[in-house]
Amino acid sequence: MKLEVGSFFTFEDLKAQFGKDLSFTFVTNRTVKAIGLVPDMNVSFKDNVPDVGRIMVAKGDGREAAARLLRGTQGPIPVFVKEAANKWKFIGEYIFKNLWTDPADFRPFLDEAPKKLDEIVMVVEMNRVKAKEVIRRPKTA
Repeated sequence: MKLEVGSFFTFEDLKAQFGKDLSFTFVTNRTVKAIGLVPDMNVSFKDNVPDVGRIMVAKGDGREAAARLLRGTQGPIPVFVKEAANKWKFIGEYIFKNLWTDPADFRPFLDEAPKKLDEIVMVVEMNRVKAKEVIRRPKTA
């Protein structure tokens, strides 16, 4: 699968390429291989270009487990944004930066949260990898 910023994939494409789905986080051998996000929850737009800076993690075993797995994932992670039913747009690669699990630590970020504040249990910070526009990855087992 050739990943080019702006290209579209089905959810089945993502599962086949990146592994098991854990709350829209694709995992192989307990390593995050890709992330799928719903735009109205975690995606901001800078100059009409989607970007992910902080991911607000709501309550839920799968969501929380996926966020914790990000902490141990090394290297860039492809991020996809859902544009329509079964239509996911590749927006680039991101690197894990930080995970806040204590509400006192992530409270300053909650102004950005579109969800009810009592639903947010942790915040993940990601940095965009800007060096590449075309990314090729071998298929993961």
